[in-house]
Amino acid sequence: RQVLAELQAMGVVINHEFGNIVTAQVPAGMMPRVAQLARVQSVQTATPMSLCNDEARNASRVNELHESAPAPYTGRGVVVGMVDVGIDFNHIEFRDSEGGNRIKSVYLPEVEGGDKAVIGENELPGSKYATIEQIASLTTDCDNMSHGTHTTTTAAGSYTGNGFYGIATEADIVACAMPGDKLTDVNIANSLKYITQYAKR
Repeated sequence: RQVLAELQAMGVVINHEFGNIVTAQVPAGMMPRVAQLARVQSVQTATPMSLCNDEARNASRVNELHESAPAPYTGRGVVVGMVDVGIDFNHIEFRDSEGGNRIKSVYLPEVEGGDKAVIGENELPGSKYATIEQIASLTTDCDNMSHGTHTTTTAAGSYTGNGFYGIATEADIVACAMPGDKLTDVNIANSLKYITQYAKR
């Protein structure tokens, strides 16, 4: 606590404490003085970071699992359900080895024009697209976002031509998507029901 008081007395703005590490706003010319305080072990400026999704498979040991498991865990026979914003339903990452789309069904709770999504005796709002032709006619749920494509690719992307691909490369995909301002708890709940019903069928 004493060192925090010393820093504040010098005009340093303390942002947060993480155990014995402090993030703070320090005028550049004051860095040598801060470094000389008795209780300060080291100082450093903010370090630019880089995205490392290209290393995600190695870091999470997925490559090791795919290469050494007795039966490869590729997602075959599994349904990956995704609820997100900004999914490109015909992205190359969602193709199987013969070029077919692994997205088997799409539910868009805020879009009219497809088939009605009926579960039991109840009708969900929006539309479902469940044929090859219907899904091929889709582009995206949201032109200015691509988060859903990113997350779905991480989970189940299969294109290996550039070395970057997902985990469950042979899984079937059910995509439920909506524009960001429509990402409501009700739409998410209905989407989860849609996914689970697809999986049961």
